Amino acid sequence: MLYGILAGNKVHLSEIARSLNETIPLKKTIWRLSRNLFAFEEKETVMENYVSLVKKQTDEENAVTVCTL
Repeated sequence: MLYGILAGNKVHLSEIARSLNETIPLKKTIWRLSRNLFAFEEKETVMENYVSLVKKQTDEENAVTVCTL
């Protein structure tokens, strides 16, 4: 997943799947990525890490940050 995001510079599953250049049909790759993303159980940890990183780079008094899981 991360390789696909970095290689394609996109976050849509279809674009990530295209950037992987797999020999299986695109639909199957998208389905696999979707299934694995749904099963990922560390969403809250990733969001906490992201928020702490963003906080370091923004002026907290004037910033509005919206985060959803």
